Amino acid sequence: MKNYINFGSSVSGNYELIEPVRILYNACRNHPDFKVLAIRSKCDTIEVDCCNDQVPSRNSVGIKNRERLALIYNKDNTYPYEVRALRKDFPVTLHQNHVPDGEPASLCIYFEPWTAIERTWTPQLFLQRILWWLKETAGDTLHREDQPLEQLYFKSPIELVLPVDFEEKLQKRNQTFQIYYSTKPKKDLIILRGDFFQQNQRDKHISEEIKFECIAISPSPVLHAPISKFPKTLGELNDQFVERGSEIYNALKEEIKRGISSDGIESPSGNMGTLLILNAKVKRDKDAIPEKKEIKGFFINGKTCANLGEACGVLSKIPDGRYYKVKIIGRNTDLIDSWKEIIIEPIEIVSPLNRQSAQILSKTDEKTSNFKGVLAGVGALGSALADIWSKEAWGQWTYIDDDYLKPHNIVRHIARDKNIGQRKTDTVSAYTSGNFHPGYINSNAIFGKANDFINCKIDSALKSSKLFIDATTTLEVPRDIAVSNFAVRAASVFITPSGKSSVLLLEDKDRTIRLDSLEAQYYRAMINSTWGKNHLSGHQGQIWVGTGCRNASMIIAQDLILLHAATLARQTRFLQSYFDAAIRIYEVVEDNGAMNSYDIPVHEVKNCRIGNWEIVWDEVIYNKIALLRRENLPNETGGLIVGFTDQKQNRIYIVDILEAPIDSESSPTSFIRGINGANVELNKIADKTANVVEYIGEWHSHPRNSSAIPSNYDLSLLKYLSDNLFKEGKPGLIVIAGEDELSICINGRG
Repeated sequence: MKNYINFGSSVSGNYELIEPVRILYNACRNHPDFKVLAIRSKCDTIEVDCCNDQVPSRNSVGIKNRERLALIYNKDNTYPYEVRALRKDFPVTLHQNHVPDGEPASLCIYFEPWTAIERTWTPQLFLQRILWWLKETAGDTLHREDQPLEQLYFKSPIELVLPVDFEEKLQKRNQTFQIYYSTKPKKDLIILRGDFFQQNQRDKHISEEIKFECIAISPSPVLHAPISKFPKTLGELNDQFVERGSEIYNALKEEIKRGISSDGIESPSGNMGTLLILNAKVKRDKDAIPEKKEIKGFFINGKTCANLGEACGVLSKIPDGRYYKVKIIGRNTDLIDSWKEIIIEPIEIVSPLNRQSAQILSKTDEKTSNFKGVLAGVGALGSALADIWSKEAWGQWTYIDDDYLKPHNIVRHIARDKNIGQRKTDTVSAYTSGNFHPGYINSNAIFGKANDFINCKIDSALKSSKLFIDATTTLEVPRDIAVSNFAVRAASVFITPSGKSSVLLLEDKDRTIRLDSLEAQYYRAMINSTWGKNHLSGHQGQIWVGTGCRNASMIIAQDLILLHAATLARQTRFLQSYFDAAIRIYEVVEDNGAMNSYDIPVHEVKNCRIGNWEIVWDEVIYNKIALLRRENLPNETGGLIVGFTDQKQNRIYIVDILEAPIDSESSPTSFIRGINGANVELNKIADKTANVVEYIGEWHSHPRNSSAIPSNYDLSLLKYLSDNLFKEGKPGLIVIAGEDELSICINGRG
């Protein structure tokens, strides 16, 4: 037994094996390549001799065709079945697990997680896997050429999350790194958070025992090799890197000297230590380029950078207590070599989430994601969009809203109960900034209305942004943004009152088709499509269609808010990368959870000004009137015009034109519109569009070879129409279709 490690005490006499050990024991007894020698350590270990004739008797690795192994069962281990090689001189190879000093090597039999392996695991397959591992390792083929390189060290039970600007602050040399937060999520793991603070700053929550100076070094690339045990000293760390074709010592000396001026330095008072960070590059073989970068960390407790410099022989301490560079190294080799005995404690360095890593993980394009944007309205939908885009690092946002959080908002908002009474903008800004290291992302929060252009903060935000997203669920904000002179592309997003549908309106990049015109085209599509029948069901009259997700009386589940938010967030991100304007409708199918998408064609916008009024329509209106005129020739024809009027902007939007009612009178020289079914149709349109689209005027055609100039009869009709609509304070509109033109008249003028 002198060549083997005695791993556990033997069991003598009668013993009863637990089921997992018993089935493995029986498999070993029945396998020709395994011979059971003993049962050890409370019946959880089976000691065997494994005879593998597939292992060459002479191989460069040092695996023998007869190896003594301990097969161990421990249900609490990551892998409950473990294999230990008991030979004292068993070679260090790739794919071995970390073990304490003096213990036998632990073979890394599986690469996949146990949760996947256990579904097909059998003791017989386990024994075959051991034979395979020994054969492949002996042939130096266990690690495939296309397999990622092994890590340098096994995982430390201590993780340190660095601040996002670690490298930048590290260069300043005037700050102390302090651990400000720690937690223990499980018994064998400690998570630390740290950041830099000015040396003259004191934080009463931070103890003296966890203050460090920092040194980061980048040694020359190391060769791929088996995973190393964690070194206990700086000397052992350096030796490990030397074995891999690199070294630590000289890189450490140069970095210490780089931070020392001719005035020298004082070693900080108090119980200080040093955080040593290695930026190590790993290459597959000597002549290859590095394939992998690893960041490893070590705590050096009780030693400052000045202490390390003195131990390495590059700094010298004089009576006044300051340390200066050593120009000529003396003969005191004992002092120079004292660095080798300095004790180090390994830690896992965890890189923080930054914009670039968030974009990589979210597959957002870094080149197009770092723009400034304005998100108006951070209620239920807006706050969800803000959170999604923050996590994706898409855009740098200014949030605008004039509302505060009420108890019912918590049901459909990213806020929590503790935020009740706070401004929505402040809460959303805090939560989205909290997706990253403190202070890294500072979104701008403005309490106010997004169309309050005289507000200097809003004016500045709009002028500096590249994209404006309206999630206010109001009429006024998108319409005012549409007619503004801010050169910023705009989109409007909202969820319908039932929560079953959502809408995205997006201007083209040149803003030739703006939100107000897209709104009109959206209404026309709604009126004439099957999806539009119940699209806005549940609306409350003359209120913008998105009221549902902001009103306490409406019942919309949070899962619907998040479903639509995810869809709108993604589609807005994709569509804004294209030049064209877009109208998209998304509809949830309740039966199976599918999402229907309707892509509404967007048409060129036309407008004209008559007196104080601007009339806005699009090419569909012209084409539809021209087609109905041709189809009814030689007779004249006509019908109702539906649309909406914006009294503040003095704009009339033509949404659609209706065909002549069946009781209309038509001849080559005249047209008298009937009334049969007209009111029914107008009521349907009003109901579909939440009472936004209504009757705004009349249209009719002129016969062949006639112009669109209104006749005396047309002017009389216009006066009659204007007089009736004037009772509601609305203008009277007539559209006339001639041979090749349209004329528009309003209040007796055209």
